[in-house]
Amino acid sequence: MRLEEDGFITIGTGATDNGMGVDTILAQIAAEELGVIAAIIAKESNMESLIKAKGFSDAVVVVGESDVTVVVQSDGLSGADVSKIKEIVMSEASVGAENIVIIEVK
Repeated sequence: MRLEEDGFITIGTGATDNGMGVDTILAQIAAEELGVIAAIIAKESNMESLIKAKGFSDAVVVVGESDVTVVVQSDGLSGADVSKIKEIVMSEASVGAENIVIIEVK
């Protein structure tokens, strides 16, 4: 699956549509994948907003398959700050604290 510059999505496969609905199935698979990607992006955006609402000037959240990375702008993260961020991520992404990486940038 590839996103083209014009916004269209190209799906490549070795299968040939022989009237068995391969094209339809591929379109359904692509739609499901795009729905999953859109849900992840929404979740990342929500966590970024919640982290900023806790007083951080900026944050970027990246949700992986089993982990979450948070890049947060700060002049020094305290233990309480780290706890606040981890609480947000754990409640929104359903990952354990051991699967959360917090990177501080100044």
